[in-house]
Amino acid sequence: IFARAAGALQGVRVLHVSHLEALVAFVGSANNNIKRNMQMVEALCAHFGEATCIARRGGDGSPVESYYRFPTLAELATVSEAEL
Repeated sequence: IFARAAGALQGVRVLHVSHLEALVAFVGSANNNIKRNMQMVEALCAHFGEATCIARRGGDGSPVESYYRFPTLAELATVSEAEL
């Protein structure tokens, strides 16, 4: 179905996210706008998730941007409420 609609929906991307990440983002969306909710998810990933990729710029090779996976339920279970 999406393949037929994709031509009319330029810029739409299909992402594969874990059920846990979708649940956390959904619960967080209740009291936040989209930008703030995405910042919350990114912060969770950066603080408690594992680095998956570091994009580097040419020349000096200094890091430009790091990407992190969403933490697992086991990883989040070890985090205190104060840390969140």
